[in-house]
Amino acid sequence: MRTLIIAGFSALTVAALTLSGCSSTSHQNGYIDKSGNLVVDIDKLNPKPLAIGDYSEEMAPLKYEKSIAFIDKNGKVLFERPFRNIRPFSESRAAFSVGTGDADQKWGFIDPKGNTIIKPIYAQVKPFSEGFAAVKLSADKANGKDAGRWCYIDENGARAVQQTFEEAGPFADGLAAVKLNKRMGSINTSGAFVVPVEYDVVYDANDGTVVAAQGTGASGPEAAQTVFYFDKSGNKITQKEIHPTTLQNLSPMLWTTNTDKALARPLSTWVTPGFCCTKSIAESNGKFFIEQQFSARAFAGSFDYIFPVSNGYFVAYSDANGGKMDYRGGVPEDASGIWNNKQFRFYDAAPFSDGMGMVQETKGGNYGYIDKSGNFAIKPIFEHARSFKNDRAVVGDSALHDV
Repeated sequence: MRTLIIAGFSALTVAALTLSGCSSTSHQNGYIDKSGNLVVDIDKLNPKPLAIGDYSEEMAPLKYEKSIAFIDKNGKVLFERPFRNIRPFSESRAAFSVGTGDADQKWGFIDPKGNTIIKPIYAQVKPFSEGFAAVKLSADKANGKDAGRWCYIDENGARAVQQTFEEAGPFADGLAAVKLNKRMGSINTSGAFVVPVEYDVVYDANDGTVVAAQGTGASGPEAAQTVFYFDKSGNKITQKEIHPTTLQNLSPMLWTTNTDKALARPLSTWVTPGFCCTKSIAESNGKFFIEQQFSARAFAGSFDYIFPVSNGYFVAYSDANGGKMDYRGGVPEDASGIWNNKQFRFYDAAPFSDGMGMVQETKGGNYGYIDKSGNFAIKPIFEHARSFKNDRAVVGDSALHDV
C-alpha cells in the first residue's frame, strides 16, 4: 500500500504535477473551493504538515512527523492521533496504521471522531465499500495457512467471508474481484463465485455489469485483451477485442512493443475497457470510441486514445500536432456545452470530478479547472493541483504530496 506519493491526478501521467509554471503562477498553497478561493491556507498552519490528503466525507487528513490530524472544510482541527499513516474516510471509517516502519506496520480503522473501532492487527487494508473491507492477514504463525492472505470483514471487524484470497478488491454492486490460484473472478457478499476464477483481470462492477478479460491490458505480451461482460448474476452479455495502438506523442508509464518494434499504447489498469454510466470503451482499426450498452455509439467520433466516462464526459486524445486532449460528452440538446466540441485544447486533462475538469492549457504550464460548459471556471494559474473532491481541491506545493 502506498504511504506517501507524488500526486498524479491527470489522465496521462503520475508526474504531470511536477511541471514548471509560468510567470502568472498563483502562490496559494492549500485547499480552494469551486470559486477559486483559498479556504484553508496550509502555510498559515502551525505546525505546517508534511503532506495533506483530499477531502472525503467533509474531512481531510494532515500528516505530521509523528501524528495524523483531520480538519473540517474550514480548516478547523477535529482531532489528532499518533498514527503512522491514514486513508480517507469511506462509509464513516478511515484506515490508520501504527508501527515504527514498514516491517511492523499494522492497520486498523477509526470512526469520524478519531476513536479506534477496529484494532490495528492487519498487514494491509482497503477502504470500506458496501459495508465490507478487504484486509490482509499478517504473516503471524497464528494465522496458519491464511497468513499473508486477504479476507473480508464487516463494519464491526468480524470476518464476513470465511475464504481467503491472494488478492481482494472492494465491493461494488454487491460483487468484489478476487484472485485465487493466480486467476481472477468475482464473488458476492456471501463469498460465492458469480464470475468464475478463470481470467487475467476482473474490473470492479458498475451499473450492474462486471467486466473480465483474458490478457492484462498492461505492457508486454498480454497487452491485447478479449473482454467479457457479465450481468450481476454471472450471465455473459457480450465480448469484444481491445488491441494496443501506436502513438507518437502520448508518453504514459505503460508501453508495449509490437511486431514492428514501434511503441504502442494498450489500455491499462487505470484506463480499462470497463463499464461506467452505462457506457464502455471499444476499439476498432486502431481507433477508440464510446459505446452505449455494448452496441450503439454513445458519442460521435473515434479517437487515437480515450479515457473512461466520468460525470457524463470523457477525455479524448489526438496524437496530431504534438498530442492534445479535450472533453466530449454531455447531452445532444446542450448546444452550448461540449457535446459537439471538435477542438483539442489541452496538453493534459483529468476526468471530470465533482463537476470540474482539471486541465493544462499550455505545455509545461499551469493548471486550471473547466466546468461542464467547457469554459474556465478557475483560470489556469496553479503550478501544481489536484482534482476536486468533496467540493475542495488541493493547489500549490501541498499538491506534491498526498497522505
